[in-house]
Amino acid sequence: MFMTIPVFAAAVDVHHQEDISQEQEKVTQETTAYYCQHQEIGIEFLCDPDWIMEEHENGATFILISSEPEVSLTLIKEDSAVITLKDLTTEVLQEMGQYQEGFVVEEVRIAGHNALNVEALSLADDDIRLSDFYVTRDGVLYSLLFSVRSKEHFNEFVPVIFNIVNSVQFLDEVKP
Repeated sequence: MFMTIPVFAAAVDVHHQEDISQEQEKVTQETTAYYCQHQEIGIEFLCDPDWIMEEHENGATFILISSEPEVSLTLIKEDSAVITLKDLTTEVLQEMGQYQEGFVVEEVRIAGHNALNVEALSLADDDIRLSDFYVTRDGVLYSLLFSVRSKEHFNEFVPVIFNIVNSVQFLDEVKP
């Protein structure tokens, strides 16, 4: 279940590029910030209340950030054999993410926890660029899976992805 909470007169400036075309400006202009809380997954993150959010039977939540170009976020929380990030070997990541060869893995932090970011092209469709984030916590694997179709629009959405990921907090760690 989602709750959307407005942030008091806050604004997220996702405008990080000096020379932005008019189409990009529509996507990256300053907007009022909201936090979405996902009770079942146990996280909150910056979001737009106009995004389309769908719960799936397998426990995943699909969020459509933009329809043209198509940009989405899938949230997954699962008890897993993956106990630590060290368990996420190249082979395991390849199988989980269905990435084309040559994907790049970077260590990052999400909500104060060590995490991995995988940048790749989709194995199923080479016009889809992926930016997937994995964090383990208390034996649970949390996945934030971003997808941009078509890949040439990916850089336009890097600031949006960056703001969402950097805003993630676990609900049981949020200070009132």
